[in-house]
Amino acid sequence: MDWTPVIGRHRPLQQDALRILTVVHQLGQRSRAAGIHSSVETEAHLQSLDHLVREPVDLAYVVMDQFSQQRELRGRRAGLARKVRALLTQEDPRPARSSRRDRGLRRGRLEPFDPGAWERWDDILAFLGCRGLLRVQALPEQPRELGYLLTAEGAALLEEKIYPDNPTASLYVERCRLLRETVFRQRESHLGGAALHGYLRDVGQRIESYRRDEQISIEEDLLNHLFQATFGEPL
Repeated sequence: MDWTPVIGRHRPLQQDALRILTVVHQLGQRSRAAGIHSSVETEAHLQSLDHLVREPVDLAYVVMDQFSQQRELRGRRAGLARKVRALLTQEDPRPARSSRRDRGLRRGRLEPFDPGAWERWDDILAFLGCRGLLRVQALPEQPRELGYLLTAEGAALLEEKIYPDNPTASLYVERCRLLRETVFRQRESHLGGAALHGYLRDVGQRIESYRRDEQISIEEDLLNHLFQATFGEPL
């Protein structure tokens, strides 16, 4: 489905809207409210989830960090190594985007890297809201925070028309599944709300400490070293 004629050339690309819908569908909490399929609470949480699904290199860092912390994941070493390797070789579906591996090392590495993505945030939400696919509303218990609700219509659009034959959607679904298998394995994860943003900051600090200890200056080298240290095999 090509949404760009409706949105406009200088408005959000269809991948941005599709990715946000997919994140709420795949990683949101199921809802019992009439007409609502699932929801994500707080802007910080949705932005953090969307960042990981948008940036496969940062998702790879998080999966390696989870593997190092969770004993339960050790039995899946080969499978997770294969999935992380795939993340690091995937092409970005957005036009004219270079891989994070080609960019220099930076501070605050797991914080949202692309300010332009959040400049488009209101436009994306307005577009989805006008289409009746996603609602934004204040949380009753936290009136200063917003909840993001995927409507039943939005879920049906994804499941019946988009997921079956859209390769970009399949890519995003696979990344969401990887997050569920690692970061959100427990039904009641402690990384809800703004906690996920803090966790990503902690992962970035651990990576930076490792980089300094190993005296690494190029991100490609950092990924190679960290992958070898995590999974015991070369990238």
